[in-house]
Amino acid sequence: KHAYMDVALHSEALCVAAARSKEALVSQAHAVVTLNGAQWIFMMTGYGAITSVGAISVALAVRELSAYSWRASALYISDPVPVVVCAVLVCFWISSTFMDVFDMVGDTIL
Repeated sequence: KHAYMDVALHSEALCVAAARSKEALVSQAHAVVTLNGAQWIFMMTGYGAITSVGAISVALAVRELSAYSWRASALYISDPVPVVVCAVLVCFWISSTFMDVFDMVGDTIL
């Protein structure tokens, strides 16, 4: 991953970029470990926050909005669990997209 970023940033051949990336990772080992640890914490927080906010919002909407909770409504949802599970999956997919970009940016800055 680091070599590909070096190719993109410096327009070098892959072998040259790989050697430069290896050299940078070895010489800056402490900074790499610190950055990866901090990024891991931010990524897990991002996954959890985005997924939980989306899932809680959907759960509250299904339970509280009369369009979904009133039995006579055409949009009535009798069992909200599958809807909330789908919301969790979609929100996790969205959060993973954002957090992968965050991880790539953090690695590029290094």
